[in-house]
Amino acid sequence: MWNILVVTSILVFTNIEAKRIPNWHLKIAQSQGPNTCAVEEVPGTNKKYWTDCKYWMNREICGSKTVLRYECCEGFHQLPRNGGCFGVKPMTDVVRTAKDLGATLFVEYLNEAGLTERLRRPGEAITLFAPTNEAFEHMTAADQESLRVSLLEPESPYLLYHAVAGRKLHSRDFKGEQEAETLHQGTRIRVNKYNHGMTTVNCAPMVRKDQQATNGIVHLIDQVLIPPSTNVRPTIPETLFQDGRFREMSRAMLTSNYVNELRRGGPFTLLAPTDEAFQSIGQSELQSITADPEARLALMKHHIIPHTVCLPAVIDSHKMTAADGHRLQLSCNGSGVYVDDARVLPEQLIAQNGVISVISKVLIPDRSRSVMSLLSRRPEQVSTFSRLLKKSGVGEAYLNKPNITVTVFAPSNHAFNQMPEEEFSQLDQDQGKLEELMKHHVVIGRVKTDTISDDQKVDSVDGQNALRLKVYRNEVGVESAIIEDSDIEGQNGVVHIINRVLTPPSGSIMELLQSKEEYSMMADAIHHVQKFEPQFLVSRSNRSFTMFAPTNQAFEESLGEGNFHNIMKNKRKLKKMVQNHVVDNMFSAGSIHTKLQYNVRTEYQTVNVHKEKDGLMVNSAHVIMPDVVTKDGIVHCIDKVLVPERKKRKH
Repeated sequence: MWNILVVTSILVFTNIEAKRIPNWHLKIAQSQGPNTCAVEEVPGTNKKYWTDCKYWMNREICGSKTVLRYECCEGFHQLPRNGGCFGVKPMTDVVRTAKDLGATLFVEYLNEAGLTERLRRPGEAITLFAPTNEAFEHMTAADQESLRVSLLEPESPYLLYHAVAGRKLHSRDFKGEQEAETLHQGTRIRVNKYNHGMTTVNCAPMVRKDQQATNGIVHLIDQVLIPPSTNVRPTIPETLFQDGRFREMSRAMLTSNYVNELRRGGPFTLLAPTDEAFQSIGQSELQSITADPEARLALMKHHIIPHTVCLPAVIDSHKMTAADGHRLQLSCNGSGVYVDDARVLPEQLIAQNGVISVISKVLIPDRSRSVMSLLSRRPEQVSTFSRLLKKSGVGEAYLNKPNITVTVFAPSNHAFNQMPEEEFSQLDQDQGKLEELMKHHVVIGRVKTDTISDDQKVDSVDGQNALRLKVYRNEVGVESAIIEDSDIEGQNGVVHIINRVLTPPSGSIMELLQSKEEYSMMADAIHHVQKFEPQFLVSRSNRSFTMFAPTNQAFEESLGEGNFHNIMKNKRKLKKMVQNHVVDNMFSAGSIHTKLQYNVRTEYQTVNVHKEKDGLMVNSAHVIMPDVVTKDGIVHCIDKVLVPERKKRKH
């Protein structure tokens, strides 16, 4: 062992081989001489990880920068007055090799149990997983007593459980979830190899690998492997049921009808909250979960990861997908391992088809929460909407009731920030108006995006206005808003986060134009068309329109006052001009994206809609006020008349 090197650069472990090694690091590694390998140490702990490479870069493990030092690689030793490792070690049997590696307590126990010669038997290859001396010191009092009793048996279960006969298991041949039969009555151990380089045996980290011996191979591990009490370990459900700390979790498993899946399949990692963790949930919330079969199942599946996750393999922040399809974040720091915000106890229970990790908190998935709870848990997105819902009384009336299923279109905080300040302040002063606005965002029943069709209408609980749902190329809209975060499904409904506040419309397109003096010319033009075509701009098949409404100034600049009056006298030209401003469908400005061109068919010709830096464009007209919602559609106010192009005659 020589110079200690503190390396300050940080690399993600999974990408070590792909990262370019800095020249300064190459020089330091090369100066160690031939046949040297890096040893990685975690400061403040006695954790060490031996590598088979001198160029190994250090990393962060649970928030601590590791320190590198160098030793001779496997099979070599340093000669006196000579740099590097030129000496070749003589090979010995697996027992002597384990002793040379520092596993002296393990070898003493082998001698005491009379098993040394058993592991030196000629003609049989042995793979030995030898615990470090520190591993024995960290055993519980109960396990230490079991070990002492085991040493008195003819073939000690504790010791033989660390040996595999008949083949050398080299680390390069390890696979994820690999099992191997041990010399203890054929009981099996599970080897897991993780993509960041960590390898575990029954979740005991392998700290030194591939130490060659004359009759096999030795791997050094830093935990003692506890053999099962019977030849076959119990499955995850039986392991959970037999432990007295998990009565509530056992009940959840049984009532969710997920027991057979956890018996037959695997390997799994079950994140098991203790009974004390369940007590921290409000009684009413727990009752609403247990009374709902789908919420119970969602809760159970949210605590299951469909592969083995050993705690020593958690060295950074990792995303894992639970059985319910949602992501869990596993992380660690100096105080331990966490899943989301629940602390994971150091103990792991090994089962036949996986492991059980004990956690300090119940992980409640969205599907097991009320809609009001879903909103409250997203303050960075919808804190304003949540506050107004509670103040209006709509939240308590509709969103917290397990017997009422709702869909909530929740405007984001940014959406409320876009409201005029005077209009927003009125919501805090006028309770009636606030209640009306909040009800306009709530629909009875679950409306998920995969069930929505274009122009579908759903009734809001305000009892007066239906919400029009829109299906665009890559997104879904409601009225003038776009759904930004969809299908957040809870116990009693669904939440969609939208980018605009939905204001209940007060009139039709025609009523809107007639109420605004600056759009009187467009209103007059439509009125004239309706005189000879009464059904014009009357919704057909319950569909809604999009109206491009030019201002009076736009008419004067585009046509001139005289030309406008001439067109008003010509029914055919007037109808064509007005039709060129009407789309027999409803679309919002938010559905139009930059750098894309949209050919939109009006009732007469096709217009080009696109976005530029200064806003939405229709042909060469600027949209000066987009998304004015009416009862029969949406209006985009423009600064030019969309004069119909003359159709070329066919020769």
